[in-house]
Amino acid sequence: ISPLTRARIETSIADLKTELGESAADPKTMQEAVTAYRAALDLYKRQGAPNEAWARVELGLTTALVYLSDREQGAGSLDEALDAINDAISVTDKTGHPLEWAQLQSTLGNVLRLLGDHTGDPSQY
Repeated sequence: ISPLTRARIETSIADLKTELGESAADPKTMQEAVTAYRAALDLYKRQGAPNEAWARVELGLTTALVYLSDREQGAGSLDEALDAINDAISVTDKTGHPLEWAQLQSTLGNVLRLLGDHTGDPSQY
């Protein structure tokens, strides 16, 4: 199997685990999704993935990390989610992909709001 095919498989596994983790309210399954998203990103990084694929995986990782943040004391998962969504935004062209760009901006706003709520730091908003 080529590395790009393996990355697509890892992404599909991560998407499935995210759905299962959310529907079953299972943090362990969601953590497995995070691991699979990171594996896909590692494979894509080494292969020079198309920006759209990279951004989609970063968005999935953001979603899983935000879910996990609800079940932790610190802001570690939210900080990681902020990094992931910013990475996705950095490779998404507003002109060429306006809907995807808008979705990423909306997600960024949600992550910043959650981070501000979680930390009590108004500068995060």
